Amino acid sequence: MSSTNYHNEDKYYPDAQAAVKTNTMSTETVLLDVSWDGPSKHGFFIPVAVLAPIELGGATISRATLHNLDIMENLNVMYGSNIEILKGGDIIPQVVRVIENTDKCKSIIV
Repeated sequence: MSSTNYHNEDKYYPDAQAAVKTNTMSTETVLLDVSWDGPSKHGFFIPVAVLAPIELGGATISRATLHNLDIMENLNVMYGSNIEILKGGDIIPQVVRVIENTDKCKSIIV
């Protein structure tokens, strides 16, 4: 199969190319609460972690995406969890893992 390049006036669309963002930054913080943003353009509400404010990549981060309920369940996030935040590509911070759940952590009932 040959590679095809698409041309449309002044635009150039290369075939089979992707952008790769490798500048990732991460840090640890505490999950204080979960808020629900939305509805999205598809009508969904998105869980957002409310965090103890931290400095990451020159910005103060106090919120991070939890994506959806399945991810929240798989990560076993709880109120008070020590979590790792990743800010990939200098854009949207996200919760990537739970470092520790102590006895003081409370379950998030959804």
